[in-house]
Amino acid sequence: MLRRERALPQGDAGLSALLVEDYLRLGLRLGRLLDGFVDAYYGPADLKATVDAEPVSDPRALVTDARHLLAALDAGDGDLDAARRRWLKGQTRGLLTSAERFAGVTHPFVEEVEQCYGVRPVRTDEEVLEAAQRQLRAALGTAGGGGSLAERIIAWRESQAVPVDKLRPAIASLAEDFRERTQRLFGLPEGEHIDFDLVSNEPWSGFNYYAGGFRSRVVINTDNPVLSVQLAHLVAHEAYPGHHTEGCRKEAG
Repeated sequence: MLRRERALPQGDAGLSALLVEDYLRLGLRLGRLLDGFVDAYYGPADLKATVDAEPVSDPRALVTDARHLLAALDAGDGDLDAARRRWLKGQTRGLLTSAERFAGVTHPFVEEVEQCYGVRPVRTDEEVLEAAQRQLRAALGTAGGGGSLAERIIAWRESQAVPVDKLRPAIASLAEDFRERTQRLFGLPEGEHIDFDLVSNEPWSGFNYYAGGFRSRVVINTDNPVLSVQLAHLVAHEAYPGHHTEGCRKEAG
């Protein structure tokens, strides 16, 4: 169990710190089972070093750890405020579900999504999808020579692609504008910075690697067309006010 490793601290504040540390250990231990499970870590370096030096955990033990942590949060242990407790409980439910998967326990898809992300998928009627397809056909007209809907969508997308040699200045211009807006609306910590890179051979369109210290590396995949109509959303999602801003605000707090 997570708590066997050290003596229980005294007082509610000490117990709250222990709950948070248990949560971090659980996430880092799950990260040993799947590369990339932990998106970014910038907490206490000694805690991560300790977990990295351990043998890889048995997933069944991590299921037990997650259940104990969730029970403590449900019981109201520690002096966590309501919002932080609710956030930790949601995250821990996701970690428990992930640990169960590693341990060979499967859940129905809808339940697994709800436990991991806090939302329950709802099936969309085929008629809604068919109506959307009719609207797309009308909007696209004879794009792509009037072939199938898929062919017309591909032709339209390719016509909106930003040339790779134009991407860097376009990204820099958008990021500068979005940074100013984010600073004005939410504030940013002193010294925050993003390095933008163009890459290939990746499965996604863009990704933020938050490195800590209010710094990120945002990479854009040029294997797929980067569309002019989506570029602003992509920069906002990965940078300002998206993942980079989220990481900075969490670290600052």
